Formats: sequence, C-alpha cells, structure tokens
Amino acid sequence: MSIRRILSFRRDPSSLLALLVGLLLGLVSAASTHAAQPITTNDEFFVTGQRQAVDVLANDRESQGVLLSIEIASLGTCGTSAILSVENDLLIYEPIVPSAGTTCSMSYRAVPEVGTKSLNTTVIFQVVPVFEDGFESGNASKWSECAGSGC
Repeated sequence: MSIRRILSFRRDPSSLLALLVGLLLGLVSAASTHAAQPITTNDEFFVTGQRQAVDVLANDRESQGVLLSIEIASLGTCGTSAILSVENDLLIYEPIVPSAGTTCSMSYRAVPEVGTKSLNTTVIFQVVPVFEDGFESGNASKWSECAGSGC
C-alpha cells in the first residue's frame, strides 16, 4: 500500500471503512466455502474369520451433506492380526490368522470432498466363531443370512 493511499484514509475515513468492510466480507465468504469437520461415531463390528466389508461411514455425517470417504489413520492392534484396506468407501477387514474370540482396534478419518477431515475414529473388530453348519455361535440364523442385513 502506498503512502498516498494511507494519507487518503486520513482525509476520507469512509474509504478506510469501505476497505475494512470489504476485507471482513471476504474473510467471511472464504470461511463459509469450507465445510465443517465431519461428525463421526466409533464403531464395533462382529466379524467371522473371513474377508468382510464394513460400512464405517453409516453412522457418520457431514453438516452440509458433502460426500465422505475413508482414510485409514492407524492400523492399531489390527496391524498385526488383519489386513485392512478401503474399497468403494467400505473398510475391508481380512484376518491374517482368524481366531474366534480375538479383538483388535484401528482408527480412520472421514474425509469430505471439501473441508476438514474428521478426528480419528475408532473401530473395534471382534471375531466370532462360526460352526461348520454355517451358524454363528449363539445365533439361530446362518452367518451368510445375517451378513449385511443386521440380523
């Protein structure tokens, strides 16, 4: 900014006011173009000893309706017991050595198309036994009947 411009503000305070209002409006406009941080909820899934896709975003949301995707933040204790990946915004859990009764945890972030990523969100996987006849321990429905339907 030149010295002449600064001096002109001393003579005409309304031009300084107009400049300040313009700057404020520009800042407010820039801030409103960024989506708010997504709100995420920790998850817990009961899984078999096989590869499974889980929808960790099902209970997460973004205030402006922006689509979310998944980013693995930390493999946590699952890093040594399972292979974790993301396919079509689903988290893929594939145990290395399936063992009923084991539990592991990891974390992810929900990533909006525009704006700030979520905080790390925890996912706990509990491996449940499935008997030879296809029935899950303590459940009267076959695991294949319940997978994805929430029996």
